[in-house]
Amino acid sequence: MRTISFSIVYLFSATRLLASSIVLLASTALPALSSDKYPVLDVLVYESLGEAHENEEGEIVGAAVDKVRQFLDKSGLEYTVKQLPWARLYKQVLGSDHTLAVNLLRTVEREDDFHWIYRIRIEEQFLIASNTTAMRAFDRSEIAEGKYTAICDRQSAQCDFLKSLGFPDKNIMRFYGMTTGEQVQMVLSGRIDFVIDGIDSLTRDIQDLNIEADELIQVMSVHRTGVYLVASKSIDPQVLNILRKVARQESGNQ
Repeated sequence: MRTISFSIVYLFSATRLLASSIVLLASTALPALSSDKYPVLDVLVYESLGEAHENEEGEIVGAAVDKVRQFLDKSGLEYTVKQLPWARLYKQVLGSDHTLAVNLLRTVEREDDFHWIYRIRIEEQFLIASNTTAMRAFDRSEIAEGKYTAICDRQSAQCDFLKSLGFPDKNIMRFYGMTTGEQVQMVLSGRIDFVIDGIDSLTRDIQDLNIEADELIQVMSVHRTGVYLVASKSIDPQVLNILRKVARQESGNQ
């Protein structure tokens, strides 16, 4: 009898705990907000971002995108997710009052250009090269001497990183819209010495290219910083307040 009584009390307590948890979870999400009062947000993702792709249902998915969706769902705001080339994405998010961008690296140069809404993760960027004997003997001091070449997307933080490392301007290849996979192919073919990224971030590109991870080598760490969901300085103030409220809830739950 004692065992049965304990089980009933335990079940009753567990049910109350579950109900309380449901209420708590529900309270962290804001009610759906009318698109008549608030704009539908354009959430932009770099189309060459290796970790983001379109699934069979036509939705843009991936680790960072999925995390941002969960964040925005708690805001109650309506949104659509789109992929764009880097230059178009960057220009649109700078000037729009209803646009957000996923996965921007937070740097000193960009600090005053955006509202840094929500940190998705911390990311470390590396100089990545073909795994050859010469690259395993890499000497950083030879960068400024012009021995090495590197590639980056125009207006990207990676171009700033390369300059700060001492790469001569003529040794930095700046491009528009080349995929990360295409950059890796240029490195493996010997046309360019370095691309900036992390092996983990390149996992999907490595799989798509059907190459082995050990064909590439991280020769040195370049920068470690947060990767964010951002909005332009001209975003609708009411929308900004809603997003910041959710961000505060999220930081409190971490």
